[in-house]
Amino acid sequence: MKFSNEAIDRTQEIMLIANTPAFLYYSLRANDDIKREASLYTSADLLTLLNEILGAEAERISEVLLALTFLSFKNDYDPRMLLKLSGNKMEWFSEFVSYLVMESISVKEINIIPKIEISSPNYSILSLSASNYSSIDKTNDSRGVSTK
Repeated sequence: MKFSNEAIDRTQEIMLIANTPAFLYYSLRANDDIKREASLYTSADLLTLLNEILGAEAERISEVLLALTFLSFKNDYDPRMLLKLSGNKMEWFSEFVSYLVMESISVKEINIIPKIEISSPNYSILSLSASNYSSIDKTNDSRGVSTK
């Protein structure tokens, strides 16, 4: 499996201007070309490739970042497994992985507030008021005017 040259070029361009791991992570995720290409790969393929690249003698940083970014768009794997990977030769690897893990867990494990039920209005009070009204002396309203 090989990523497109365009995606690798975009990654390298973003890496040149990135001054923090957060900027790098969110800039890669925001790129439309990278988003489009992420849909071409399965999580299993990306995890296999990531293990191969990280185990190789010379790590290919752009490909590692692309694989991690592509995985950030997937939801069919446990992102916490990425914490076991080692990118010792890569600056910001652990920070990049932690952003991915934190974001995916916060989205997946959201607590939903239980449904609040509102009781129906008590219509017996309204009918009681209407029956009491018919027995009221209607000779005078509040202004003293006869209503007969």
